Amino acid sequence: MTTLLGNVMRTEAEMAPVENRNIEVITAEIQMLKANVGIGIVEIGNRLLEAKAQLQHGEWLPWLENQAQFSVSQANRFMRLAKEYSNSSALTNLGASKALALLAFESEEREAFAAESHIINGEEKTVVDMTSRELEQAIRERKEALEAKEAAEADKRIAEQSRDKLSQEMTIANAAMESQRETEAHLDGVMADLRKELEDLRKQPIDSTYSDTPDTAALDAARQEGATEAAKTAKKEAEDRLKAKIEKAEKAKADAEAQVKTIRAEQEATRAKSEALEKQLKLVSNPAATEYKVYFSAVQKDLAGLEDCLDRLVTSDPDLCGRLTSALAALGKQICDSAAARQNGDTRA
Repeated sequence: MTTLLGNVMRTEAEMAPVENRNIEVITAEIQMLKANVGIGIVEIGNRLLEAKAQLQHGEWLPWLENQAQFSVSQANRFMRLAKEYSNSSALTNLGASKALALLAFESEEREAFAAESHIINGEEKTVVDMTSRELEQAIRERKEALEAKEAAEADKRIAEQSRDKLSQEMTIANAAMESQRETEAHLDGVMADLRKELEDLRKQPIDSTYSDTPDTAALDAARQEGATEAAKTAKKEAEDRLKAKIEKAEKAKADAEAQVKTIRAEQEATRAKSEALEKQLKLVSNPAATEYKVYFSAVQKDLAGLEDCLDRLVTSDPDLCGRLTSALAALGKQICDSAAARQNGDTRA
C-alpha cells in the first residue's frame, strides 16, 4: 500500500511550479492522484475488513489504534465504503465524503441518484458538481420524496381496501333494501285483504249468524236456538281479530319503513365515504400530486423558519427585519397571484 501511494504522491517541493509543466500535465497528474485516492480508500477498507476477520476478540481495537493508527469511526467509514463501492471509480469521481453521504440510499437508488442531474437552488447539477452541503440538501429532498411516495402507496392500498369493503357493504345494504321493500309490498297486500274482510264483515246483517271458522254443527245450533246475541258476539270477536291483525300488519309495515329509512341513511353515508375514497385514490395515484405534497410540506417548513428568523431580527435589527418582511410579503403576493391565475385557467403563471 505504501509503495502504491508513494508512486503517485509528490512532495510539496516536487509539486512547485517549474518550467515545462504546462496545465495539461498538471491536470493529468491531478486525475491520476484522484484515481489512486479512490483505489486507496477501497484497498484500505478491504484490508481492514480482512484484519478484523483474523483478529481475536479484544484484539481489534488495540491493533486499530496502535498498528493501523485509525480511529474506530475512520475504520468504519473505510470498511463501509469498501463494502458498498467495489468499483473504485465511483469514489474517484465522488470523493470519500460524498460517497459516504450517498450511503443513505440502497445500492440501486444510490446509483440512480448519482447518475441523475438535480435542481439545487434553481440550478441543475450532478452529484460530482455539488458541494457537500448541496448534496446533503439533494439527499434530504430525495428521501422526503421517497418517503412521501411510500406513504402515498400505503394510503392507496388502505384506500383500495376500504373501497372494496364499502362496495361489499353497499351490496349488502342494497339487498336489505330490496328485501324490506318486498316486505312492505307484501304487508300492503295483507292489510288490503284484511280491511276488505273487515268491511265485508261489517256489512253483514246481525241476523245472519257469523263465524270466522266454518262449523256446521254450531250454525245449526245457533239457528235452532235463535241466539241473536251469540251471532253479535261472534261478529264482534271476528272484527276484533281482524282489527288486531290489521294493527299488527301496520306495525310491521311501520317497522319496515323505519328499517328502509335506516338503510337509506347508511347507503348515503357509504356512498359519501366511497366518493371521498375515490378522490383520495385519484390523489395518491398521481405522481405529480405526491411530489406536490412534498414541496408543499417543504414550503411550510421553510416559511416557519423564515418567520422564526424575522422574530429574532425584529429586536436586533428592525430595519433589516422590515426589508426582509417586505421581501417575504412580495413572495407571498407572487404565490397568490400565480395561484389565482391558475384558478382562472392560465397555466402559464
